[in-house]
Amino acid sequence: MWIFTALLYITFHIHFGNANTVPVFVLDYESVLPQIDLEPNPFSKVDPNIFLDVIHETLKDDKIVVIFIEELLSTEDISIKDEHGSPFYNLKRGILNGKVKYFPKVVEPYKALKQVFQHRKFNVFHITSASNKIQIHNGRQKHFYIYFKDVLNETRANALRRHDLVMNEVYSVIKSIATGPVVAFYTGKINPIVIKKMNFLPIKPTSVRRPPGVTITSTGGLFRLIESVGLLEMGEEVGRTKLGVSVPWNHSYVCGEPLILVNTRDGSSVIISQYQIQPFHTDLVLRNASSGSQHCFGPAIHCGPYFNAQILSGLLVTFLFLGIITYGITTLYGCNSNDRYDNPQGKPLVIMADHH
Repeated sequence: MWIFTALLYITFHIHFGNANTVPVFVLDYESVLPQIDLEPNPFSKVDPNIFLDVIHETLKDDKIVVIFIEELLSTEDISIKDEHGSPFYNLKRGILNGKVKYFPKVVEPYKALKQVFQHRKFNVFHITSASNKIQIHNGRQKHFYIYFKDVLNETRANALRRHDLVMNEVYSVIKSIATGPVVAFYTGKINPIVIKKMNFLPIKPTSVRRPPGVTITSTGGLFRLIESVGLLEMGEEVGRTKLGVSVPWNHSYVCGEPLILVNTRDGSSVIISQYQIQPFHTDLVLRNASSGSQHCFGPAIHCGPYFNAQILSGLLVTFLFLGIITYGITTLYGCNSNDRYDNPQGKPLVIMADHH
């Protein structure tokens, strides 16, 4: 048994899978965004075009937009907990009350927000707590950027808890002085968690051109033609048909069933109505050719139903004897028995004998 070992070369393309997806919270405490209805599915990403539609909804009806930005934010930050529980107390309560919408994975939300809401001189603030002074000129700005600044020696849970309090207080202040409804976004610039994702690109195998011919293998006293019959055009194979033959050595294979070879280029076909094949040992052919003898086909083995005079005469003799046997059996069953055996009370059989 032959064992074939193939070497497969694979190239790896590594890119960052979650580096461009950041969670987004939409704070709508006044319920002015009923059109936004996206299911918070952590296994699917929100396309930038869909998120832009959400942003454009906030531009209607003179809404005031507040954008809270973290330097780093991921879905793992949203699920973080410490001894005091979740750091997002106000956001969690807003989600339960249906006032806050949560999108776990949005593709580059910060880039989309900056595309719609431009940075101005008086609408960008960097704060660490709600005690920082924020100068808001009433009626002049329609959107504000609030960037959170980290504090040294502060755990991640404490930092997020502080930011949650700041968002709640800033939102309340802006809402108290705003002339229209207030909507807020809470997201991050980038996702700090990077997952390496590998794509396997197998090299396309090169096509191996098989030489024309037939490979013959022998099992016991039979030979088999394993390879197919190929159709060549200008030395190039354009079609192939499977052919399996199993006959004894020194016998030929004859078949009257059409062998069809289809040209894969133009759809034409070549039909061989009848063919006869037989393998010969190369050394014997060369040896006999040197002595001037010709090689001929051996006894033919047909591929399908085959009749000759011997088979037909054998069938006729068989049917003749079967007819004679059938007639004899029918005659025996038709013989009538004597009356004595039919009726025990009947007249006995009397045979008169003449005495001379």
